[in-house]
Amino acid sequence: MSKRILSMILAFCCVLALLPVTAPRASAAELPMQQVSVPTKVNPLYVDVLDVSDFIDELKALKRQDNYGTMGTMSTEPTYEHPNTARNQIREFLKARNSSFTVYYYAPYSPEITDCQAYVGETAIVLLAAAMDHTGNPTEGDYLLWQWGTYDCDGMYGVDEENSLVFVQITYTMTYYTTAEQEAEMDTAVVKLLEDLDLEEADTYAKIKKVYDYICSNVTYDDANLEDDSYKLKFTFKTDAGILNYLNHKEFTVSDITFQQKKS
Repeated sequence: MSKRILSMILAFCCVLALLPVTAPRASAAELPMQQVSVPTKVNPLYVDVLDVSDFIDELKALKRQDNYGTMGTMSTEPTYEHPNTARNQIREFLKARNSSFTVYYYAPYSPEITDCQAYVGETAIVLLAAAMDHTGNPTEGDYLLWQWGTYDCDGMYGVDEENSLVFVQITYTMTYYTTAEQEAEMDTAVVKLLEDLDLEEADTYAKIKKVYDYICSNVTYDDANLEDDSYKLKFTFKTDAGILNYLNHKEFTVSDITFQQKKS
């Protein structure tokens, strides 16, 4: 990525709060739309254990399954949202483990942006990352960060030079390590476990120690299934840090203890 594009992305992050909540609406008919795509990305947490090439066929299949091919024909006029709204929408899609979803948003535009395609692609990456920021909710933040493996995105954009905005339609295709049904089972199990640990009257130190001791005493590697390609969570649990971050985030946060992985 060029330094100019990087500076524009930083500017995009800084001006999110300054953008008007309601922007002038533009329809596909009013603006010439151009194609944009983001190559397949691997979750940075798993770059040492995942190969992008192993997921190309799966991502293609997901696109066919969700009628992805109709994305490029905008038969109805979309509503373009503030980037913060798009970020929140993405977060809900991730929590629901949607394999394919589309968001519409507007972003600041400047004539200095010489490579608008690259700029739009990077805003899509920034929004996805922002959707996994820490919120204090046990099913969000770092818990989401550990749950996806790869993604790519394609879409269209149109530049509104008069209002210094670019209007973006982006469809993300994601692979996950758990399903919504598995997450529902996990939520039920965590609530019951915390009741059994009797943390209500405990102070913060006691809560952390009880949860940590439980995980260390009861969680083991399922080595017998490591060669099973359908056993996706083996990547998440590849290291002790992976196990602890995955489980601690949900259990600690449900127990009203802030737990956040330090980003390097």
